[in-house]
Amino acid sequence: MSHSKLGDIRLGRQDEKPEFGFWLWGAMVFTCGLAADILFYSLCEWIYYAQEPHVQQMGELYEWTHTYSLFHWGPIPWGFYAVLAAAFGFMI
Repeated sequence: MSHSKLGDIRLGRQDEKPEFGFWLWGAMVFTCGLAADILFYSLCEWIYYAQEPHVQQMGELYEWTHTYSLFHWGPIPWGFYAVLAAAFGFMI
């Protein structure tokens, strides 16, 4: 049941079943999105903080920009990622 002609396009032969199921495909899309976040923001997020006037008023940028980045890429978020990874691994 698709709402457009694009939803009926098949990749592969007509009699072929999909290689991956719905939940496995969703887990892979989620993981790819998370990996893209990690690759981009873990390296470049400090630039956004360095441009904030509030951070510039607090003192040396090289101290504060890394501190704020730990809120997203420190041990606590990685703990959440580990729980999600265990849940997806169990589901798959």
